[in-house]
Amino acid sequence: AVITIETEPGGIVWFGTVRGVSRDDPTLAAHGKVPFVNDTSENSGGGLPSGSIDAIHRARNGEVWLGGPGGLARWSGNGFVNVSNTRNALFKVVRGMAESADGTLWFATDRGLIRYDGTQFSNLGEGVGQRLECNGTLTIVPNGTIWFGAKDGIWRFDAATKPTTQQNFTIVTGV
Repeated sequence: AVITIETEPGGIVWFGTVRGVSRDDPTLAAHGKVPFVNDTSENSGGGLPSGSIDAIHRARNGEVWLGGPGGLARWSGNGFVNVSNTRNALFKVVRGMAESADGTLWFATDRGLIRYDGTQFSNLGEGVGQRLECNGTLTIVPNGTIWFGAKDGIWRFDAATKPTTQQNFTIVTGV
């Protein structure tokens, strides 16, 4: 079963599935090769996290990020690099991804909202004493405000004005 789909400007389409990731690469067909490539943790040399791929994001710099219950990986153009192998203290399950205007990547994880600035990962919830479990929904609106869903409601994080302030909306507040 297909869980998520992401496209690249060159026509490559990525499909996150319950068994890993598939991609339709029209450039392979042009060279007489099968355009559909299926990758799992087993056939990627451990670079792709095990299990399903629930979230895919193609960053502005061309990197493709893939996440799921097995962690987080990045497509290097030649293969997968398992980011979770070295960063699993911050998160284990990646449920959603988004990118802010400045190129910062944001990940909705089992351990909260994770920020990646291109060199290091940081957990935003720990900075304000929160231990959140994001459920996968994550979006960034044009003014830079990040909205994400968690078990206890919807959270708003304003990275531009107050980087240590998060606000929770629950059924009590009208959600």
